[in-house]
Amino acid sequence: MKLPKIIVIVGPTCSGKTDLSVEIAKEIKSEIISADSLQVYREFSICTSKPTSRQLDMVKHHLIGHVSVTEEYSVCRFLKDAKEKIKEISAKSMVPIIVGGTGLYIDALIKNFQFEESKCENKVKIDDKDLYDKLKKIDPASAKIIDRNDCKRLSRAIDFFNKFGFSIIEQKRRTLESECEYEVLKVGLNFKDRNKLYEKINLRVDKMLKEGLLKEIDEVRKLKVSKTASAAIGYKELIPYFENKVTLKEAIDKIKRETRRYSKRQITWFKRCEITSWFFLDEIQNVDLVKSLVIKKICDVGFDVQNKIV
Repeated sequence: MKLPKIIVIVGPTCSGKTDLSVEIAKEIKSEIISADSLQVYREFSICTSKPTSRQLDMVKHHLIGHVSVTEEYSVCRFLKDAKEKIKEISAKSMVPIIVGGTGLYIDALIKNFQFEESKCENKVKIDDKDLYDKLKKIDPASAKIIDRNDCKRLSRAIDFFNKFGFSIIEQKRRTLESECEYEVLKVGLNFKDRNKLYEKINLRVDKMLKEGLLKEIDEVRKLKVSKTASAAIGYKELIPYFENKVTLKEAIDKIKRETRRYSKRQITWFKRCEITSWFFLDEIQNVDLVKSLVIKKICDVGFDVQNKIV
């Protein structure tokens, strides 16, 4: 059976994923599915650097601004939504373009993660104390292989069990046994000089402020913001400012710092995938050249888009 083809564009925040995906979608006459865990929220536009209204007019986008910040949004919901959109776009003889920086969403889709949907929305607050004992009680198999001092992995394993009702080890086993539902071409954007990426991040935050970030967050904070939405960088750093606990400069500096740290985590996550074709934007500074190289890659791997290229 012939598998549906998808193009996946990944990379850290500010690496130019949105601009490139729009140009490629225009070129091969396709549509874009966002794999960003925060662009799903309609009230976050500036905060999450959504595509501009012009870009949204040029190319049809999916899974952007389709839920309220008052709702929880999980990897399970993303999988369900993304698979439906891939089916719809593929049925129009198009190759869907998946774009985003949320590594878990990308992995869940292309590695065909297996979840129990009924457990997906369960939210259980985790106390930071005695993580090892908590994990050992609910998931002894994971506790055996995770160091008792590794708080990050312990917390993740507990959170996973509470959400899905089974061990994270079992999740890995199920994933290894499952087969990908798609033929995937994965493209990554990055910078060899990390400082150039950090400069772009700092400039973007300054631009967000000029575009009205403070007003956007001031409006959102009046709502009952869900746990997943409240994790947005920009929202959680500005709340203390509105509560007169920090100065605006302190809040902005923290947004820049947290965004830089997040980009570093994204790079670490995406680098684990050996099948990604990487393009470094400080070496190929012309966006049109990057687009041409990616289009060539798409054609070289046998994705039938030549007859669609404008």
